[in-house]
Amino acid sequence: MPPNNKISGIYVIVDPEHTLGRNIIDVAKQVLDAGANVIQLRNKISTEEEISKSADKIQEIINSYNKTFILNDYVNIAKNLNTDGVHIGQKDMSIMKARTILNHEQIIGSSNATLNEAKNSENSGSDYIAVGSMFETRTKNDTRPAGIKTLRKIREYTEKSIVAIGGINLENCAELIESGADSLCIASAITKSDNIFDACKKFVDKFDQIRK
Repeated sequence: MPPNNKISGIYVIVDPEHTLGRNIIDVAKQVLDAGANVIQLRNKISTEEEISKSADKIQEIINSYNKTFILNDYVNIAKNLNTDGVHIGQKDMSIMKARTILNHEQIIGSSNATLNEAKNSENSGSDYIAVGSMFETRTKNDTRPAGIKTLRKIREYTEKSIVAIGGINLENCAELIESGADSLCIASAITKSDNIFDACKKFVDKFDQIRK
């Protein structure tokens, strides 16, 4: 998927802290084979050199699938490797600062827990709006609750792609799609499952079924 298209479908975070020790490159391949549209590499434990090598490899792989690769936080690495885009948290580099560093075709996504944050993200030039945490999650310790009501308010406000994130599973994802999420961002429910391919495929199939 060319990076200037809307972010949609299943969006998987690949984080070495949440793959049960499995190789992140192998995990990326499995979710792509299962039909994921977007992969984000989030790595808080490795050196920048190691992150750069992993990101370069995942971008190379994802190009062959014509999907989208997002690197979490490391704007300068994203610039150097020309990744499809970056994802920025509320406490990270500002969207406007990142925009001055990145190539103009690279996309920027941002984390938001409130309507005001989403408005500020859009006004600052974010290409997609991540909303969460939708539900309780153990993948990140510093998440703030957003919930369905916030998702719906942001959907009414913006036409940009909305990515729902946080505590999403097969039982609760339908309400998010029906409330306006263009994409579901999932980590542990896929990357900590016994069978990564099968777990991701179930999300892909459910998303497609609801969106028909």
